[in-house]
Amino acid sequence: YFNDMGWERIQTYGDHLGAAKMLTTVWYAVFALCLIAVVLSIVERLLIGGFLASLALTMGILFSAWPATQMWNARFLPFYYLSLYLLAAVGLSLFVKVLPSFGLRSLGGTVAALGLLFAAALPLGVVPGSKLVNGQWSFYGTFTAPQSFVKSWAEWNYSGYQGKDAWPEYNEVVTAMANLGQERGCGRVMWEYQTEKLNSYGTPMSLMLLPYWTKGCLGSMEGLYFESSATTPFHFMNQSELSEAPSRAQRDLPYSSLDVDLGVQHLQLMGVRYYMALTDAAKRQADANEDLSFLLDTGPWSVYEVADSALVEPVDNLPAVVDLAQDQKAWLDPSAEYYNDPSRWDVLLAADGPAEWERVGIDAEPVQHGVPQTTVRNIVETQDRISFEVDNVGVPILVKSSYFPNWKVEGAEGPYRVMPNLMVVVPTAERVELSYGHTGVDWLGYLLSALGIAGVLWLWRSKPPALHRPLRVRAAAAPVEIDLSRYLLVFPVDEPVEAPSYAGVPLHDGATDDGGWAAAAPSERPDPRRAALLRRPRRRPDRCSPVRRPPRTPC
Repeated sequence: YFNDMGWERIQTYGDHLGAAKMLTTVWYAVFALCLIAVVLSIVERLLIGGFLASLALTMGILFSAWPATQMWNARFLPFYYLSLYLLAAVGLSLFVKVLPSFGLRSLGGTVAALGLLFAAALPLGVVPGSKLVNGQWSFYGTFTAPQSFVKSWAEWNYSGYQGKDAWPEYNEVVTAMANLGQERGCGRVMWEYQTEKLNSYGTPMSLMLLPYWTKGCLGSMEGLYFESSATTPFHFMNQSELSEAPSRAQRDLPYSSLDVDLGVQHLQLMGVRYYMALTDAAKRQADANEDLSFLLDTGPWSVYEVADSALVEPVDNLPAVVDLAQDQKAWLDPSAEYYNDPSRWDVLLAADGPAEWERVGIDAEPVQHGVPQTTVRNIVETQDRISFEVDNVGVPILVKSSYFPNWKVEGAEGPYRVMPNLMVVVPTAERVELSYGHTGVDWLGYLLSALGIAGVLWLWRSKPPALHRPLRVRAAAAPVEIDLSRYLLVFPVDEPVEAPSYAGVPLHDGATDDGGWAAAAPSERPDPRRAALLRRPRRRPDRCSPVRRPPRTPC
């Protein structure tokens, strides 16, 4: 059910290298440092260098080889750039580290830091002495860089809605819509698209915040169906019919030019309650449409109420089931053709349904099988639930919300997917409630997430991997056996003492005439405890110990 927006596959490889002298220098430096990082990571056996190099290579290959699908190949570029920058930082660090003296390493680190700061600051125009010449920042004619959009982008986006010149107008619009929702009732809103006007409020998506400003009373069609939903194509087709300058963000759809009459029929099918017109052309057509009732003017907008656009309503005929694959690419073209022909809407085309529903081909004309009349009342919509009541059980009911397998229903059969991407249920009780729940895919995702969190905790509690130091293995020293019988250990004492022993095994035979101790004579079968003692790891004796090692004693 994932929608394909038709993003154009980017194939401009390496164009940034010739953009300007500054960019060329920076990118050559980045790639040179990445090469240094790869070589020195191999020499030093650094895992982090190999990981970043592999990540950069993988993302570069995916960007260049990824086909034109729902996943836009530009999505790989952030990981590609990030891995290159981090790998260059590793290369710079290793290069400075191998310099022969502390002074050179300090100087190299300082020069590197200043160079990076300069390279980042010059495109922003914050380097002292830099001047803006023909749209490029120049530093005494030696280094040039194109003016970065980041500074102006940040200033525009982070100054807030209240910081825009059009804030009074925008505030008037959202306040009027909030009052309208309280007076006339909550519902979905569709507005005419125009980039300049919407962006003057702060962003072309400014009216998508109507649910925020109205505490969920008014729903935003463009914010709801923006990219991933299977209903998205039909929203943009509506936008094209109801706007003089639409965005037509999704490619390869059968768009129509400004046609408010057709657009209103689509709004009724999608359960949209309010329409906001901006341009004079759209307002003229809206005023002439009998299904639109003018409500108010707020700023440059005229607001209309759409008739016969209930969220839940009974059908006139039994739906027909078409044999059609459920993936979005197979479903979209036939659904778009059906969507743009209101004369076919008398019979809804479904992906599945009860046995009594007719089975037809996608190009066949289904037979109209009328159903008894019924009334739908007490419609309640929350964030993840839709409930209503009917007075005639068994009559199919159209629910104008996006179909998805997570929807479950109580008091009815279904839900069944119908074109363009709505739902039909067959009530088995007077009260019906649809709820958005979980499927096996969701539970699998939760399980994998839990395993990932457990893995993070395990990494946190375990010893960190040696990512910043060479993985060198030091050979263990071989045990050294010492024949103590060759040496005489002298202990100057004033009083007789017991013979030294280890674990109850005497190490010497007894005292000598000079007050020391004679080494014990080796037996024919040495005691295993003594042999273990002789193989103990060597230690450097304490300087305060009275023991004096004879010359050439093994360490």
